[in-house]
Amino acid sequence: MDPLPLSRLYAAVARLIESGRYQHASEDLLHSAGIEKAETKSRISAPRDAARIGLSDVKAGQVRTFDTAQDLGHYLVDLAESALRPIT
Repeated sequence: MDPLPLSRLYAAVARLIESGRYQHASEDLLHSAGIEKAETKSRISAPRDAARIGLSDVKAGQVRTFDTAQDLGHYLVDLAESALRPIT
């Protein structure tokens, strides 16, 4: 993502202050920094959490192996068809 040009950033902060949402530019910047920090934490923790779940499944023996890529493909097609089948 390209950085926001400073002129647009200043204009956005000015609009937020004028709207009464923030009293000072520093409040807006601190709020934005908090959102960015939370998004960064989420980007870091999501893959970690997925790996933790995957390792837990492997340790519990809840894995499925395939001899060939074609076998995996057939399994995924069957799984997709099953998921798309109407509930009766």
